[in-house]
Amino acid sequence: MQWLDLTRMLCAVMILGIHWLRATYKVGLFGAGDPVNLVMNYQQQSGGFRLFHYVLLAGPGASFAGWLTNAIGLLGGFGWEAVSALVLVSGFSLALSQRGKTLDTAGWFAWYGKRARRILVPFYLVAIPFLAFCAVAVAILPHLHEPLAAVLDAKLLSQFHTPPLGVLLSHVVLLDPYAFQWGADFVAPAWWFVPAILLAYAAYPALRYASRFAHGMPLLAGSALVTIGAYAASNAGIITNETWYYIVLQELFNFSLGIVLAHAWLAGGRPLIERLVGDPRVFCAAFALFVIGNVANWSPQFRPVASMLYGPSLVVMLVFIAKLLERRPFARHLTGIDAYDLYLVHQPFAYPIAFGAELLFHQYAVFIGWFVFLAVATIATKLLSAVQRPIFAAAAPRPAIAVES
Repeated sequence: MQWLDLTRMLCAVMILGIHWLRATYKVGLFGAGDPVNLVMNYQQQSGGFRLFHYVLLAGPGASFAGWLTNAIGLLGGFGWEAVSALVLVSGFSLALSQRGKTLDTAGWFAWYGKRARRILVPFYLVAIPFLAFCAVAVAILPHLHEPLAAVLDAKLLSQFHTPPLGVLLSHVVLLDPYAFQWGADFVAPAWWFVPAILLAYAAYPALRYASRFAHGMPLLAGSALVTIGAYAASNAGIITNETWYYIVLQELFNFSLGIVLAHAWLAGGRPLIERLVGDPRVFCAAFALFVIGNVANWSPQFRPVASMLYGPSLVVMLVFIAKLLERRPFARHLTGIDAYDLYLVHQPFAYPIAFGAELLFHQYAVFIGWFVFLAVATIATKLLSAVQRPIFAAAAPRPAIAVES
């Protein structure tokens, strides 16, 4: 289904948007506010219309460059909510790919091993070389006396608040630098999600089994309670919001909802689901629910239910857009880009491109730099996908050879 791949890609592009805004903020391309962490401030500290304090990056000025900058800010500012949408889509895709097949214990171990390789191989292909390069840069740049080296030292190395070797080793063993208050967020803020994906895969067989009872309603009710409790605990500072248990606690409802919807799809609900997601009236209702979810996020009292509102509603809107896009000739090029590889590879380029955009494009840096960033990340994704093909081809079991008697 081309629209499903396009939906996944749209989620990934939205996530790229919020990380681009984070990079441009750290470079100093806008100063409408002074958030310690752009994304976390947008999620948890903006109340009511104060959220626009962070996404109207150029301030209230009416210059053409300011309007373009604000357009990127508004579109990219909702990228953090695409994580919830992507969790739902992932649950749906996982269950749909099995087409209702029942696996024994050995089958589940084989399935998990294949999934783990698919997650870890590209992760290490990206993380180890890039972080090793950063470690070398940290060691060399302070000893250079060229003007550019001094600028890079001030803007790049100042972001490291822990030895780079520690950042490298933490990623190798899948430890989250945030857990130790390490300052590597400008390098790899999204890579904390890799352990979360692996844990979600481990929990998936049990969730898939539970989705078979009473059309998955008990599973959804239980997962909703877990999600509400987890976000409430996160608001209280008891647990961390974005870490290895994020999907199985904070986002369990959206992950389970995707699995339940896939079960309904395979049980004969496909025509109804496809008709609903293609209906403009359903799109309008989803947009209203998305707004309500964002309003709920403004208040600590209602924030625990916010992701259960804006996550599914954003999926409905993105599917509607994807079904419109799949009729266009360029859609096949978009579906040829692996969304997970794009998610892994984009962040290392965000900060240096933002730095270069500041030097080249000045007041248009946020706007023009976004398209440069998207193009570079797309090319890097295709290269990463190409590098992986022989690795996975060598690991694939050889087909049995039929011998004629």
